[in-house]
Amino acid sequence: MVLRQGDVAIIPAGCSHHWRWLSPLAAANLFISPLLIREVSKDLVKGDPDSVCLIKHDVTSVPLLSALATELLSELETGSPHGKTYIDALTRSLAMYLVTHYSTAKVAEKTALSKPDDTRVAYAIDFIESHLGEDLPLAAIASASNMSVNHLCTIFKRTVGQSVHQFVIQQRIERAKILLRDRRKSLAEIAQETGFSSQSHFTTSFSKILGSTPSQYRQDFN
Repeated sequence: MVLRQGDVAIIPAGCSHHWRWLSPLAAANLFISPLLIREVSKDLVKGDPDSVCLIKHDVTSVPLLSALATELLSELETGSPHGKTYIDALTRSLAMYLVTHYSTAKVAEKTALSKPDDTRVAYAIDFIESHLGEDLPLAAIASASNMSVNHLCTIFKRTVGQSVHQFVIQQRIERAKILLRDRRKSLAEIAQETGFSSQSHFTTSFSKILGSTPSQYRQDFN
């Protein structure tokens, strides 16, 4: 069997397996808790989420799964420069993809949003805007809006048009634009007040969204 860069193997919990190779190989093992699989299954599948099992695939090419895993590994190896919210989002995306495409589950059909869902999304947005200067893990946002993390991710994207992580970054940038008008504040102070993990993370995110650095924006504004 020839392995190619990006190939993945899916091994369900409790399933025995072994590998043997004849030449140097770089590989990474990602262990996803059965508890997380069960949690994301609650909102994704019909029937009992406890009955959901992953299906074994020895070696297969799944570009999206590989891309998510690669991004997660890169984030962990570099000290999580984008924060815990991003790590949570990547991990859940992996789990949701596995349940949707590589499990025994029958995925539930999408349903229209209800009024309670609209209200809870509003609670989530209010919580985010009130805590922009803090770390914002998905679990905290979900708890504040009385939802499971998986349900939050699903209806937030459907309602707002952005993932929770994208929305958080966007709101932090908007807050930073206001703070940049005060030239007495350093970029490091603004990064901290808007919840970015570092000045570098702040600058990178700001430039990606607005096309200019915070310093350039401040200069142009004034």
